[in-house]
Amino acid sequence: MDHLLGLEVASPTGRVEELRHGALGWLMIERPGTAELMLLEQRFGFHPLDLEDLVSKTERPKIDSRPGYVFLVLHFPVMAGRPRRLSGAELHIFLGNDYLVTVHDGDLRPPVRLFEELKADPARRATFMATPGRLLYEVIMRLIEASRPLVDRLPGAVDSLQAHIFAETDQEPVRQMAMLRRELIQLRRMIRPDAAVIDLLRTREWISAPELALYWGNARDQISWLSDYIDDVWSMLEALSHSYDQLANQRTNKIMRLLTAISTIMLPLAVISGIYGMNIRGLPFSESEWAFEATLGMMLVVAVGLLVFFRRKRWL
Repeated sequence: MDHLLGLEVASPTGRVEELRHGALGWLMIERPGTAELMLLEQRFGFHPLDLEDLVSKTERPKIDSRPGYVFLVLHFPVMAGRPRRLSGAELHIFLGNDYLVTVHDGDLRPPVRLFEELKADPARRATFMATPGRLLYEVIMRLIEASRPLVDRLPGAVDSLQAHIFAETDQEPVRQMAMLRRELIQLRRMIRPDAAVIDLLRTREWISAPELALYWGNARDQISWLSDYIDDVWSMLEALSHSYDQLANQRTNKIMRLLTAISTIMLPLAVISGIYGMNIRGLPFSESEWAFEATLGMMLVVAVGLLVFFRRKRWL
């Protein structure tokens, strides 16, 4: 019989709700606290180390096999904070023969939406909650699909950065490049280990039953596409970074050539003005009433001559 258990708790720390279809139950917990951990320990007897992972930061996705259940940690990208920035959210999963327990901090909305859909439409539970493995697949696929828009926007950001790099001379492209590289590193840290966890899930016979082989193959293909796509964008960004470095060097060289040319032109002019500023008798034109104009003319001839020389040498 399809029914909701009488377990729906909004505690000060989080939310606990359970949905059932036949013998299979899906327990969803958001923002777990001490009360939620005690509930899981008393009802399911989960290992203390697994319960500790629910309230501590897990650095990498993983899968642990325990007597009677499998414990998984998966990471998925989300946009959070003000301003909106890419960050990683953890999903903790306990998978048994007749139950699925999902625990997260409230940032992952796809599992919540799926839970609400199945809660509102009992007819869909017959398909999505046929087995624990089928339900787990649906949860993971919803999260993969929600990750795609966050990855798809990256090429557009790279194209915009490329336009800035070839058009601007300020430091804005450097800041944008650093932010993009940070986001790509975060995505790599989440997506690649998730793919390894899904590979391990496919080897569990009671999770990946023969009728679910195609589903898990699809999940692996989708997350592999995300991983490959991120690698492609990373390659694009690295090539763009190299191009930016070359352009920056060229701009620096042009500025240095210009400053060097100016210094070189000013040096003989400074020498001429210094000599004539010493008021020494016997200098050419020093006694002429046109001395000032003659000196300026001499300096102009020297400056023009050096400019012509630099242009012929293609130094300017």
